[in-house]
Amino acid sequence: MKHSICFVGAGILSCTILATGTGVYAADTAISPDPATAQTPITAPLQLPDNGGSNPTPPSKTTNPSDPTDPGNQSNDPTVAFGIAYQPGIFSIPATKLNESGPQTINVTMPQKSGTFDVGVKDKTRGTKGWTLKAQLVWDNNEQGMSIQTGHTGTDAKVNTGGGNLVDAPAGSVTAVPNVAITSDAQALLMTGTQGFIHNDTYDYDLGAVSLKIANAKTTAAGTHKGHVEWNLSVAP
Repeated sequence: MKHSICFVGAGILSCTILATGTGVYAADTAISPDPATAQTPITAPLQLPDNGGSNPTPPSKTTNPSDPTDPGNQSNDPTVAFGIAYQPGIFSIPATKLNESGPQTINVTMPQKSGTFDVGVKDKTRGTKGWTLKAQLVWDNNEQGMSIQTGHTGTDAKVNTGGGNLVDAPAGSVTAVPNVAITSDAQALLMTGTQGFIHNDTYDYDLGAVSLKIANAKTTAAGTHKGHVEWNLSVAP
């Protein structure tokens, strides 16, 4: 409701309108929040499980094998999240007569305790660093002209889920190298963990059928040759 009040003075008529009720509003004043944002810190100290995670049993491994000549795949029980989980316990080569000359192949006896030759890489770091698994043949007397030939097929590897159970590795997690010749000349690449992939598994490389390769039997000395395969796991640069 509006009321008018008029004044007369010096010959001038002046009127003022008074506003009451809800008929007239004042102009809105713009308001900006200050501060408009705020933060609450969060600290979450998440830690890896004991030993970096569980250590799987090698494939088909018999508990506590008692025969040292047929140990199967041997577990290393890593106490951290990253390491070689297991490898073949022994490469047993039967007594064999050398050929007169030329190349010669002698099959390595497959273990009864496991039935397969496997190398396992435990990477439960939940990190994304790449890594490589390599192998080199080391003879006690620096013999030349003999190598270990493996028989892995394809470029895929498996994941050991525990108890020796193997499933396909996640796509893009690892790459395996097939039919690797392990020599004394240099380390041979067997398997690569992909950089950028979040690793939280034990990866299994099946060596397949393994054999001793002699380059030339004519120049190979008779006698008992001893040595070992050295497995090497390292973080990729």
